[in-house]
Amino acid sequence: MPWCPLALQQNYLRLADRILDAGHPVSFATHDAGLINELLRRHPGLVDVPLVEFEMLLGLGTSTLDRLRADNFTTREYSI
Repeated sequence: MPWCPLALQQNYLRLADRILDAGHPVSFATHDAGLINELLRRHPGLVDVPLVEFEMLLGLGTSTLDRLRADNFTTREYSI
């Protein structure tokens, strides 16, 4: 199957759903605001789930990370 952004997003969400449904700790590493918004839509109580955090590289999606932090999510920002 050739790589395409839609297939990547669908697989990311499918795996995220499985991890969350199983109750495992997870760090979502993406700067894709649409993907994050879809995760939040699919899992409306996600902020109340322990050991869930969002990670991004420094400077990518800063406003999204700020919004998540303001909504009480654990966030991390990395520089390389």
